[in-house]
Amino acid sequence: RYKKLQQWNEFEIKVNEKRIFSYNGLRYHEVEERKTIAVAKDENRNFVGHADIPSKIEFMDLNLSLTVCGIEDDAFRDNDKLASVHVSKNVVTIGKGAFARCANLEYFTSDNGIDGEVGFEAINGVLFNKEHDTLVAYPAGNDRQIYSIPASVTKIEDYAFSSMRSLLRIGFPNKEYDMHKEFVFDSVGKEVISNCYAYVPKDAVKLKNLLESLGFKVNTETFSFEGLNYKILTDDEEHTVEVTDNRGFVGELVIPERVSFAGVEYVVVGIGGDAFLYNCKND
Repeated sequence: RYKKLQQWNEFEIKVNEKRIFSYNGLRYHEVEERKTIAVAKDENRNFVGHADIPSKIEFMDLNLSLTVCGIEDDAFRDNDKLASVHVSKNVVTIGKGAFARCANLEYFTSDNGIDGEVGFEAINGVLFNKEHDTLVAYPAGNDRQIYSIPASVTKIEDYAFSSMRSLLRIGFPNKEYDMHKEFVFDSVGKEVISNCYAYVPKDAVKLKNLLESLGFKVNTETFSFEGLNYKILTDDEEHTVEVTDNRGFVGELVIPERVSFAGVEYVVVGIGGDAFLYNCKND
């Protein structure tokens, strides 16, 4: 904090010709002199813990109030010690890759806007713009296994799913999205993607091809669980399956009440026609 106005005016540490200062562990720079500031580009990759980005920063005895208006490109990029982020209502811009490769980031929170007076909003820990039509950032370190993108979303920002590691299933309810496949899933390991199932509308051919080109398994309808094959029947409000083609099954047959697949628990409601056709190996 600067107790005298002269100290503030003479504060001349510069990065890329912009004045930089620290407050509560975060690095900011002036956007508009003595009025607005932003979380500084490339300056917060060593921050540790919860980043509480306030609406304003006030300096005692200076009669100086600075509005925090944005988060710049790459502000926290490659920060593996960032645990969570609170985005205040005055933040109206978030730059490209601001949270890219933050592998241990668990969730976002935000101010509750009144009459739209908010720049970004966190829903279930995921960050969106205020209109909810753009998914800005998914917290890579969150341990949920299933995530369905809201139907309101039409755009997925670059690096939105960067470094994700726990998701086994992602739902894409719309046929098309404004996104660049090269960047949305940046730094996600091939093994993570190959073990993640994507579900898209049946007529979303372009989206299906795009996700398959990245390595996702798309619209999988059958799976194996403890040696038996199952076919998904319903996958909306109810999750049901039936036993399907098991002509190669060997051993004692026990059909369970429930089975798990890609993070979802399914109820076994039937045995499909020809499920064990030509299988003469059962007692």
